[in-house]
Amino acid sequence: MALTTCSECKAQISTQADACPSCGAKVPRTSSVAKTLAGLLALGAVLAIIGAMSGGDDTRPSASAELRAVDAKFEAEYQAKIAADSAKRAQDFAANRKTIIAKVQALSRAGKWEDAYQAANDYFDVDDAELQKLKTIADDKRSAVAVAQARAAAKKSGVSVGMTKEQVVGSSWGRPEKINTTSTATRNREQWVYGSGNYLYFEHDTLVSIQTSR
Repeated sequence: MALTTCSECKAQISTQADACPSCGAKVPRTSSVAKTLAGLLALGAVLAIIGAMSGGDDTRPSASAELRAVDAKFEAEYQAKIAADSAKRAQDFAANRKTIIAKVQALSRAGKWEDAYQAANDYFDVDDAELQKLKTIADDKRSAVAVAQARAAAKKSGVSVGMTKEQVVGSSWGRPEKINTTSTATRNREQWVYGSGNYLYFEHDTLVSIQTSR
């Protein structure tokens, strides 16, 4: 099993893990091709080193056996660390449950959904129904806030070629005063008319041209 370093807490974690067992941070995924190439390069380097060290001594264990032994050692150490960290979190939560729950609730009441989610996620593998419920609510709320912020930013921005009709309506331009449509056998073109000589031109659902008055 290959290991990597957590980008948040720098702990050694498996590349197959979805989240760091120490801090809960998500583990970025690399493509299967990149993993295969990296694995082949690493294996080639290890085999070259083992071959140089063995000097043709047939009494030494095979390279694959040595690799399996190293892999098994890392796996055992990794699993032991996961178990130890999990036990530590469970012990800490059990000793401070009331305080932790109260903290998450207070952050939620204050509308600090990101902070509430992080406070609950500090104990991501603790099996506590109330904590998990608060975490789910905070996660939903922070996602809704992010969407609202993105929409607000779009509303303040202008338009650009390539935007969809929905994106244009959600921008500072809003809905047009009038729409003129031209249809042919191969395409459907719309002219959106705004005040003061401003026009937008769409082909199907895509903005292809912008005309503004000088």
